[in-house]
Amino acid sequence: MPGPVTTRQKLIAAAGRVYAAAGYRGATTRRIAEVAGVNEVTIFRLFGSKAALIDELLQQSSDTTPDALGALPAVPVDPQKELTAWSEMWLAEMSLRRRLIRQMLGDMAEKPEMSDCASRGPYAAVDELRRYVKQLRRHGFLDSSPGTVRGRNEEEHAAVAMLMAALFSDAISRDMMPSLYPQPAGKAPPLYVRLFLRALHFRESTPPVAGLTPAARISRKTGATTTRASRR
Repeated sequence: MPGPVTTRQKLIAAAGRVYAAAGYRGATTRRIAEVAGVNEVTIFRLFGSKAALIDELLQQSSDTTPDALGALPAVPVDPQKELTAWSEMWLAEMSLRRRLIRQMLGDMAEKPEMSDCASRGPYAAVDELRRYVKQLRRHGFLDSSPGTVRGRNEEEHAAVAMLMAALFSDAISRDMMPSLYPQPAGKAPPLYVRLFLRALHFRESTPPVAGLTPAARISRKTGATTTRASRR
């Protein structure tokens, strides 16, 4: 069972609510203390300054990692299902922090150091997604698109960027611009994933056999064709 909430945790939670509603300038120590139900001097005793409190809030808010939400599997089995579940988790996480993220984006011009906190979680997600795409290619789920290895890598990076941008935009702006998102929120992640896999030349018509290398799959498919032909 979790232990009792400490005064420090109460202040960080209160700072999150006040900051999300009023931004950095509006998040005064007095307002934060009132929401937390403590004396204003307690903030300075525990954190030293408002800046330090807000910094700790943003640090904690950016600590979301793929491991915390549920990482993509090391070996792909059902890419559409696995990527959809992963996308749903990240979309839900960012949607919960929608107001906080908006305030961070608005404050970055005046406080550019916030960009490190804001980008930590998304960068972790991008790294996880890129690793998964490499496994998709390694296990034969993707067609070998024409061109150089560098060209394929660039396409993969662009596809990853588009999926993350779709999830981020949906989480942050669906309530402000609903006409951009005609599909219900619950149906959006599968759609984004289908487009993502299509951009990667996903083998939809010939799903790979789990546990076999691409060469083994070709050999197995050729052997099956030869066997059917010999039976005729």
